[in-house]
Amino acid sequence: PPKLKKHKRYYLPDGNIVIQVENTLFRLSLSVLHENSPVLRSTVPPLPAGKAVPVVGFNDKRPLVLREISEVDFVRLLSILYP
Repeated sequence: PPKLKKHKRYYLPDGNIVIQVENTLFRLSLSVLHENSPVLRSTVPPLPAGKAVPVVGFNDKRPLVLREISEVDFVRLLSILYP
C-alpha cells in the first residue's frame, strides 16, 4: 500500500473524522462537512451516539476513503468550507 501523508493545512488537531483522498489524510470536523455540503452529508456517515466508535474514519489507520474525487478537487472544496 502507498505511504499516506497528512495534509499540511487540513489535518486539524481538533478534527473528529479522518478522510483519505488519494494518498493524503485529512482530519476534519464532521459537523462542518455535514452543515456545508449535501454531497459529503450523504457520503460521510454521522458519528454514532454515545461511546461507540465508528468502523472507519476514526483514526489514521482506518480512514474513510473517498475514491470519487481527486485530492486537488477535495482541497478546493475544503478551501471554501474552511476559508
